[in-house]
Amino acid sequence: MCGIIGYVGNNDAKPLLLDGLKRMEYRGYDSAGVALRSKNEKEEVLIRRCVGHVEKLVEATEEITASYPEGIAHTRWATHGVPSEVNAHPHSAELLVLVHNGIIENHAEIKRELMDEGIAFESQTDTEVFAKLLNKKIETLLLKMSKKITELETSEQSSLVFDALEDASKDVQGHYAVLFMLKDLPGRLFMLQSGAPLVAGLADGGALVASDLQALLPSTQEVSFIPVGSLSEIVGDKISIFSIDGREPIETKFEKIEWTADKVAKDGFEHFMLKEIFQQPSVIADTLTGRMPVSDLGAFVWDNPVAHEALWKNVNKVYLIACGTAYHAALTAKYYFEKWAKVTVEVDVASEFRYRSPVLEPGTIVGVISQSGETADTLAALRLANDSGLSTFSVCNVPGSTIMRESN
Repeated sequence: MCGIIGYVGNNDAKPLLLDGLKRMEYRGYDSAGVALRSKNEKEEVLIRRCVGHVEKLVEATEEITASYPEGIAHTRWATHGVPSEVNAHPHSAELLVLVHNGIIENHAEIKRELMDEGIAFESQTDTEVFAKLLNKKIETLLLKMSKKITELETSEQSSLVFDALEDASKDVQGHYAVLFMLKDLPGRLFMLQSGAPLVAGLADGGALVASDLQALLPSTQEVSFIPVGSLSEIVGDKISIFSIDGREPIETKFEKIEWTADKVAKDGFEHFMLKEIFQQPSVIADTLTGRMPVSDLGAFVWDNPVAHEALWKNVNKVYLIACGTAYHAALTAKYYFEKWAKVTVEVDVASEFRYRSPVLEPGTIVGVISQSGETADTLAALRLANDSGLSTFSVCNVPGSTIMRESN
């Protein structure tokens, strides 16, 4: 799943962004990129992209020795278009530079319409489609006003960008989030959260925003989860959030995260999968320590025992939903559920679950499995189950993640 991070403030953005990307490597990715900007609106935005690990992006940016106080960065897991430098984020349009997480399901239709209007594309991605669509919306609004964006008052600039974002979101289908910079408006980042997670925090002389808590924790443990269906702007150390419908202000609430990001270190292994394989015995032992009964008379010790008792009462069927290796864990779990609990279990790949009109009837509960707690397809399946009024649970490695917070 793609990773997003952005910074605006008084310090050098490049090391913060690259470190944030490294901390999201465990999510899996095939390419990476960064865009950096100075406070001088006339200076070009620097963009570097590469195929492969973040270390290659570090090498590609070594010649950038000047300090750039703002920027956005991205790790990409190819969904539309092969892994390549041209398909890597950030993507640029005339007025903006943008990164994106999630899926824009009708991107091909929008792309055809934009191409019919003479708008050219370089990549195969749905991300560039959103960048060009949003750019068109902003240009159209400016044309009506017969002004450049730099000729507007600060509040007018924000309002215009939000109008364009809201209009673009009406054309787009899917669960996604975008983070972008306008080339002519230094010192500001803009966001749209439409189903894919974003979390922000104040640190390092400014503000950070990312798709994953772990990218922020080295800098701050006070974070604000950006709500679904919202528009946001970061100016210096101020985070302003508005509902996309009605443009009502939303209070920026900060939560303290009580754990650190050191758990995602590779611990000397070559890659995360190798670490996970070798750590299976210790992880199982850690998970069960203090929970297993000391005798046949004891009972397993659950967190939230009342919630567990309510969850499993009168259950006739369980859906287990996940992606990748989490899906394979669910296939294994199916055998144990059916052997010991005598409950029918169906296992689904998350990306397919909501498209096949699953029968979600009373007596059914839905469990989702996600290492990061931010997997977009798994999150969409969870939300479908929640919207259907079913009881839901999650198995997740990351406290405070979106999936953990949204499961019952």
